Amino acid sequence: MSVELKLDAREIIRLRKQLESLPEKMQRQVLSRAIGRAKQAVVTEYVKRASDRMNIFQKPIRERTTARFSGSTLTLRVSSKQIPLAELRARVNRGRLRKGEDGKKIRVGAGVRVFGPRGERGAGDAYRQAFRATMASGYSGIFERAMQDGHRVPRLPIQELYGPNPAGEIERNQSVYRKVLTDIMNEKILKEIQTGVAGMLKKLDQG
Repeated sequence: MSVELKLDAREIIRLRKQLESLPEKMQRQVLSRAIGRAKQAVVTEYVKRASDRMNIFQKPIRERTTARFSGSTLTLRVSSKQIPLAELRARVNRGRLRKGEDGKKIRVGAGVRVFGPRGERGAGDAYRQAFRATMASGYSGIFERAMQDGHRVPRLPIQELYGPNPAGEIERNQSVYRKVLTDIMNEKILKEIQTGVAGMLKKLDQG
């Protein structure tokens, strides 16, 4: 599953006449380069903004974000697949042992803390009973025991913990992102086509 945001690349239509001043092969080269760099600019800007707003480092968002171009429309697609907590720079705290009221030793201060670009995400005790475990396959993740009657029970199965759905940010703020990203895309297309046409015309003159 994913969330899509469609952006209107109006500059391509407006600049058709400039492209038509070139041979067909050069037109395709200039257009292909402009579209490629516009897609890259849109993805980069979305990832940067989403990272800042969600307090998540950019890499896991970028890995779930793609862009494709068809006709005069660029479609930004963000996967709805949740990000495993292990990918969000989770820091495991071993805690310390102390003597409980019954005289038995108990571990306190253990758990997992998760950090983003602006520091710790959420409450400090949000993952107080979480731990890191490595599966037989070699996969390492952040887990916690299933609950029974409001308590974590050692014999119960473990379940992996996940962070936010990266598509939720763009789904909740479509109008804001559409305006910002459309402007960036069209500015990039305008610049790249103008630069590309000028460069190709220079080649033709020299040839």
